[in-house]
Amino acid sequence: MNLELYNLILNSILTGIIITTQIVTYPLLKYVNRDFTLFHQKYVSRIGFIVAPIMVLELTVVGKMVIDDFYNPLIKLLAFFTILIWLSTFFIQVPIHKQLSKGKNLTRLKILIASNWIRTIGWSLKLALSATLI
Repeated sequence: MNLELYNLILNSILTGIIITTQIVTYPLLKYVNRDFTLFHQKYVSRIGFIVAPIMVLELTVVGKMVIDDFYNPLIKLLAFFTILIWLSTFFIQVPIHKQLSKGKNLTRLKILIASNWIRTIGWSLKLALSATLI
């Protein structure tokens, strides 16, 4: 199997997860009142267990694609979206989740939902681009 296909598979999984997160999970957090902190902490640890290894694999595959075909502008664009998603995750969403792990805050939830569009759109565009490479 080639790297482009691995990338497409990983990207498809992550796009499905992020769309579900954006449309279903994050908005529903607003309605969790009882035991919000416990619920949120369990959600973050469980989703991280699923998403983190796939994101690391995705980063590895895209990195290898860049090394193998450095002058391909489509692969550079894939790398751009991958880096954008990682930066958004670790500098925007993770800090918000750390704040939410201390207690429910509707303003922080709204910021989480709004800022998560960076990842949702990034992975969706990356998926469309990945499909063109196959």
